[in-house]
Amino acid sequence: SSSAVAVFDRDIPPTTTITSGPEGPTKNSSPRFGFEASEPSTFECALDSETFSSCTSPKAYSDLADGGHTFKVRATDTEDNTEDPPAERSFSVDTKLKGSASAKGKQKQKGKKIVVKAKVKAKEDLEATGKGKVKVGKKSYKLKPQSKNVSSAKKKILKLKPKKSKDAKKIARALKKGKKAKAKLEVKLTDEAGNKKRTKLKVKLTR
Repeated sequence: SSSAVAVFDRDIPPTTTITSGPEGPTKNSSPRFGFEASEPSTFECALDSETFSSCTSPKAYSDLADGGHTFKVRATDTEDNTEDPPAERSFSVDTKLKGSASAKGKQKQKGKKIVVKAKVKAKEDLEATGKGKVKVGKKSYKLKPQSKNVSSAKKKILKLKPKKSKDAKKIARALKKGKKAKAKLEVKLTDEAGNKKRTKLKVKLTR
């Protein structure tokens, strides 16, 4: 019986594949990178502008600053051929959601329509989801959830309406009679790195 034996070219450097670790935005400031070479090798790693130093897979980092980073790794085989250029993976640490949600404390309603508005300001690309309910006396009416994508440096208004059109009419009728109506909202913001922020808001509905 014959057995296959791997044969490596003595003049060709190895190739490293990064097998795990963040790519793009991540909220993890202590990432780990896994990697492997195309043939038996030793490795050197570097982060950003650091000089290369000996490492093994997985290579872990801790408490990295928010912002962009580049992980680099290169292999050297048993014949001293070193990979050039090294394998690279770019990622950005983002541990803080940059955005806010707010609402006017008093919001005027017109006719039979009931719309409760929440304003979202974004300093990075966000997904905003609003939900809530309107309370009139002891009765509570759910608002239909709404989601919107908000681009960096932009503002968007979430317009929450009662789930049922008959509920909107009931709330409008109650306001017309001078009854008090209060809305409780919750706006959830999520950024590309997976950071989340929940804001609870109270609104008084008026005629």
